[in-house]
Amino acid sequence: MGLPYGYHNFLYGWIDTADDNWPPLMAKEWVPVMFKLVEDIKPTLAYNFFTEALNKRLGVDGQNIS
Repeated sequence: MGLPYGYHNFLYGWIDTADDNWPPLMAKEWVPVMFKLVEDIKPTLAYNFFTEALNKRLGVDGQNIS
């Protein structure tokens, strides 16, 4: 309750493990690079789409992808 819902659930809801359930054309090694590129180009978009959710999952606040 009181937490954003939408992008966070959409992007992380299908990733259950480090090695399974990734989209077939997305190598898991590429994901951090892609996240950092998006963060460098559009920081607000990156924060709204995945950085905020990643911070929540890691139990931290205000961290960036780096």
